[in-house]
Amino acid sequence: MSVATVKIFNSNAQPFQVIPFDAVEISSAASDFSMSNTYVTADFDANGMLQAITTKDDAVKTEAKIEFMEYGTKARGDKSGAYLFMPDGPGKVKKLSSPLVRIVEGKLRSSVTVVQKWITHIVILNSSPGVDGTGLMIENDIDLTSDGMNNREISMRVTSNVGSGDVFFTDLNGFQMIRRKRYAKLPIQANFYPLPSMGYIQDSKTRL
Repeated sequence: MSVATVKIFNSNAQPFQVIPFDAVEISSAASDFSMSNTYVTADFDANGMLQAITTKDDAVKTEAKIEFMEYGTKARGDKSGAYLFMPDGPGKVKKLSSPLVRIVEGKLRSSVTVVQKWITHIVILNSSPGVDGTGLMIENDIDLTSDGMNNREISMRVTSNVGSGDVFFTDLNGFQMIRRKRYAKLPIQANFYPLPSMGYIQDSKTRL
């Protein structure tokens, strides 16, 4: 019975002992890969980070490079907290160091899970004929109690070739979309907005 195809990168251990999951492809090295369904193909690098999305109906490939940014907090005055974001300056890219990458490709759902000490990053692609099959679902579980994460803030950055300028859109409590604009004259935290359920950028040809 074919349930799913499972691959694990950057590991030598066999985590499963139950049939049919005991036939997992395990590799101590990693390489670029892709996942697809009826609507889209998603390309990933060797660390399991999304790089691009191709829509199959028009064969348009859109860059969508995911990486994580790390911010420190101010040494004096107000500090970041549960409802405050008070960075000490621009963020720095937080590199992933040979993370465990688990790729599961099934008939109903496929997923990529990236595991490091401080983060579990999951990308899900549904094989559905409905609207939930036209995009990716991304989940980040950040452990700010892990070593080296004291007084640190983490954000996920998506770099794209969509010519949206300084304009972007976020939802308002999941009810409606609001047009936003980034202003360079404002402090970093003033250009951050909550995304309760979704956000997007667009130009005359593409929406991401």
